[in-house]
Amino acid sequence: MHDNSHQHKADAWLDQIGEQINAIDWSQLVRSRYTLHCRMLRNRATLLYPANLWHTDARAFEWLQACAIANKMQLRESSESEGPAKDFAPQGVSTLGLHMLLYPHDPGHNADPALQNGAPGCDIAAVVRLAQLARKQGRCTSGSSNALLQTNADDILIYSCNVVSAASSRVLEYFAGQQTQVVSYSVCDEQYVDVLLGGGEPSAALTHPISRMIGHRIELEIFAESGKPAIGLLRASYSRPLAILPNLQSSQNQAPATALSPA
Repeated sequence: MHDNSHQHKADAWLDQIGEQINAIDWSQLVRSRYTLHCRMLRNRATLLYPANLWHTDARAFEWLQACAIANKMQLRESSESEGPAKDFAPQGVSTLGLHMLLYPHDPGHNADPALQNGAPGCDIAAVVRLAQLARKQGRCTSGSSNALLQTNADDILIYSCNVVSAASSRVLEYFAGQQTQVVSYSVCDEQYVDVLLGGGEPSAALTHPISRMIGHRIELEIFAESGKPAIGLLRASYSRPLAILPNLQSSQNQAPATALSPA
């Protein structure tokens, strides 16, 4: 049990999202997922969304539009002529900063292969549950962000535990800070790192500065039930083969086996 007096507002956001997901009537749910890209246009962070989104999925577009207004972002329809932003940015500031947050004692953080920005490994609802599991079952330590994450002295609580199955024991971690929401987990032979950018109500403030995501692929997932406001979640996902990771076995508190559903 952890001292609630040290709980970050990020934890409160996680609980709120968890409650919203638990309240969903899955039999009545219309669910959609879209890939966005973040670019700097006219000196402002801009999300490029799929062409004709306002026509093909009005509720998703309305949620994204309200979120952009609330967080002072620009929106722009993606164009086939300009092409998508690169999904792989091994030298990107946020990618390297994220790597150094995850592996602060790894001297080879500049070595390839690095964290690769791409498709997520787990369903977003499962990732939220994993973060809650790590916070509930894991050992809590403190850390801090680094300059490459473009954050001013963000104190971070790190919740770590082992997810145990018959075949393996792998580390699950949840990093919670005022401007940091990261979940690290593994599926099959890949380690995935999800940066939870924020969401829920479209007017909610993002949990990460969107400026970290310039040049990166971002996933938007919309949960829409008839007669209820849509729930939207934004994340950026990264992966790295488990085979090249340092030994992840630890003496941390063990958590029950958790089923990971592919995205």
